[in-house]
Amino acid sequence: INAEYMGELHFHVFQKVLQTGALLGLCTGFVLGFSRGRNLASAGTDAALGAVRGCLLAPVAPVLVELIIRNAPQDAIYDRSYRLRHNKGQIRTDRFSTVGALCGLTGAMLTGRGKGPAVGQGIALGTLTAAAWGLASNVA
Repeated sequence: INAEYMGELHFHVFQKVLQTGALLGLCTGFVLGFSRGRNLASAGTDAALGAVRGCLLAPVAPVLVELIIRNAPQDAIYDRSYRLRHNKGQIRTDRFSTVGALCGLTGAMLTGRGKGPAVGQGIALGTLTAAAWGLASNVA
């Protein structure tokens, strides 16, 4: 199996696990924080921690890829990589989440706050922004 295509699939699944984990962690952290503290400050704190905890699922990504493609023919792997490489919505989401992570890291470095929660929030907010952008461009 071509290493280039395998690398693309691994990177794609890694990013998807990060994005999904950050979003789920952000949402569940917000709900749990609000239900425990009954105010937005505690909800925001728990949402930030939830986002970074969700990103901790990322090491599962290589295992998922290997389980999925274990018996897949090389043509199927090539086809999937090709479709990912040329999917504008997927590229947009990956770029927005990366920019969100970098913005979160930069903001945390400038303010002296925790870098992990800021990166997790940046990934989640970048992913949500890409989704909103995609919806808005389909409506317009």
